[in-house]
Amino acid sequence: MSKVYGHGITDVGTMISTGNRHPAYNFWKNMLERCYSKRLQKKYPTYMGCSVCEEWLVFSQFEKWFDEHYIVGYQVDKDIFSDVKEYSPINCCMIPKRLNVLLAGKYKHHIRESAKLFLIEEAITQVIYDAIIIKLK
Repeated sequence: MSKVYGHGITDVGTMISTGNRHPAYNFWKNMLERCYSKRLQKKYPTYMGCSVCEEWLVFSQFEKWFDEHYIVGYQVDKDIFSDVKEYSPINCCMIPKRLNVLLAGKYKHHIRESAKLFLIEEAITQVIYDAIIIKLK
């Protein structure tokens, strides 16, 4: 069995091969690319050293988490609250794409600290608030 980017296991092959992909598949494949593609890491060095937890290397396991947390227009983020380099159910949450782009910029550390305060003090959206509550459980 071939692995996605040398690590990921697509254990629901009929869905993947027929083209009727679950929305989680592209998120999962892109996550694996960021962690295990030397070509992408050369272009975006910030992804060097990133990894995916053992559990999420199996697509169906990531899919379960994704189905419980997915919000249209949001992205999976591993490091909104710290510099963690591992994608896992413990480290990840869904955040709006615009916020994710902002946090990926030059002043990421300062913006992240401000975002933490803003999230705590203002609760920017009910969705983010819910994501934080889930992560704190």
